[in-house]
Amino acid sequence: MAANDGMLHAFDASNGRERFAYVPNAVIENFRLTRSTQFEGGFTPTVDDKPLVTDVFLNNQWRTVLVSSLRLGGRGVFMLDITRPLTITEGSAVALPKWEFTNVAPPGDTSVDCAPGARYCSSLGYTYGGVNTARIQYQNKWVALVSSGYFPIDSLDPASNSPKANQTSLLVIDMATGQLIREILTSSAPQTATRSYGLSQAIVMDTGADYIDDVDLVRINQGEHDFLLRFDRHPEDLFVLVNAGTATGEHGPAARARLDRRMKHGAAPTLPDDANDK
Repeated sequence: MAANDGMLHAFDASNGRERFAYVPNAVIENFRLTRSTQFEGGFTPTVDDKPLVTDVFLNNQWRTVLVSSLRLGGRGVFMLDITRPLTITEGSAVALPKWEFTNVAPPGDTSVDCAPGARYCSSLGYTYGGVNTARIQYQNKWVALVSSGYFPIDSLDPASNSPKANQTSLLVIDMATGQLIREILTSSAPQTATRSYGLSQAIVMDTGADYIDDVDLVRINQGEHDFLLRFDRHPEDLFVLVNAGTATGEHGPAARARLDRRMKHGAAPTLPDDANDK
């Protein structure tokens, strides 16, 4: 569970004892972990999202992984390998984290911002939409689908001045490496919002019943109207944005959260008042 104390905690369900805790590098580097320990700092979000646990086939073997984001705690997502949680010891816990993907380059990284193969993307805002996973035809990869998030209007937050604050995208991340496969900008849609208040968590569907996901739907929150964006499998077997439509009605979940073999649903997030565009 994410406890908003700077850590993700894992407990043994049989006795309530803690098995391990994980502190993402992002909440150390953005100083939110430090601020959360200071009395005068007040409440400071850190690790603030509900984790997703799923089985994926990576490096020729099935693994149980945990993926999650920081929500208002920071601009980042991460993955842990928790295949055998009851065997984790203090010594072996160091191998659990597999990657973090944030808005800034890791130390020594020479990849290009938001380009294929990058380990970071400055388009990533505060990740309220959460993370979903999919298996795609492209090189038979398992991917994390990350909505690019929200940028605040609070001028005290450096993210409010980001040049990427006025665009929205879906990030497709290789789960085996933590590297970006593609950033898909919503502005490529033939019908799209002129101003976006953020994407929902991705909804993934396997239309061919072949255990390969073909369609990805996300919802843009825009004032009194919502836009449904559809990403279809491209001839090169990567998702590309092919259509957008308007959904009328009040704000609400794009779909009730449920998971089965053919469809994985996500819900539109609830935001603080100062959360604005992406």
